[in-house]
Amino acid sequence: MEEYSSKKEAKLPTHIELTAERSKDFRTVTYVAEEGDMENDLAMVRQAYHFYKIFRGLIVDLIFSFHERFESRAFFHDIKAEAAFRLIAIELNFVYEALFTKAVLVHSRRGCIFRAISFTAVSIALGFFYKLEKHDYHKFDVGITYTLLFGALGLDSIALFMLIFSDWTVAALKKSWQKYFVATMLQKYLSFKRPNWPTNTNTSCLIWIKQILFRRWYESVSAFNLIDYFPQGTRKTVS
Repeated sequence: MEEYSSKKEAKLPTHIELTAERSKDFRTVTYVAEEGDMENDLAMVRQAYHFYKIFRGLIVDLIFSFHERFESRAFFHDIKAEAAFRLIAIELNFVYEALFTKAVLVHSRRGCIFRAISFTAVSIALGFFYKLEKHDYHKFDVGITYTLLFGALGLDSIALFMLIFSDWTVAALKKSWQKYFVATMLQKYLSFKRPNWPTNTNTSCLIWIKQILFRRWYESVSAFNLIDYFPQGTRKTVS
């Protein structure tokens, strides 16, 4: 209404468009995952992606109807607190990758095609260079070329691995595919990405390595500690 009033005062063409809200009797809740599926990592990611597609409009100040709020509240009311935190964390991970990375483009059809072309081109270049007669070349130059080719192939292999074993791939996976071996591999990999909330401070080295290699972005957030900064600044000023 503030935006409408300001445009009216500026004598800009404005109008209010009313959309009829669905009655309570016709409200339906669309769940991708059921309550019992919250222990399934594949179902958890699919449900988080479902809510991400709905509420990503909050970033650009879109206003949602009561139906979206009712669906979200009804779903989170029926699950445990730990499952709710895990689902929100995965949903925020989708938001983070959409805003600060090229995940949306990389996981599109065009991105997959370019990734396959890049990996194939580097592999062919390495094969041709291996079969090439290199007697007229210096050994140092040959070593540098092999290093660059193997480095590019390694980076493309890591990128391909991250492309396949990603939350975006799980979200795009149809429910009928969950019976196949691919879904089993993704399920095992997602189990490593579960957040660790230990009840005590004694953590093993294996858990520490797991948190570094398989954690999502939300498990470590850097921030400036104003509580520690201001007392130190006050003591320095007084002294």
